Amino acid sequence: MIKTQLFIQLITAVAGSIGFGLLFHIRKRYLGLVGIGGMIGWLAYVFFAGIWEGVFLPSLAAGFIVDIYAEILARVCKETSTSFL
Repeated sequence: MIKTQLFIQLITAVAGSIGFGLLFHIRKRYLGLVGIGGMIGWLAYVFFAGIWEGVFLPSLAAGFIVDIYAEILARVCKETSTSFL
């Protein structure tokens, strides 16, 4: 049951990230990478929420991980990191 809920949450994170990518006119070739970034961010949040209580520290850790992901992709794809955030 928990695995099913996590799977649905990850798919929703991918869809939401791609939706925002479409809203902000991200290039179509980067939409998959944006979706993966959303999935990584939510997975990191769920992982750290299991370790720490509350919302602040898991959100901070997930934001840090997503920022590192966006910076790496910005350099690889020669785009701004804001496109992947």
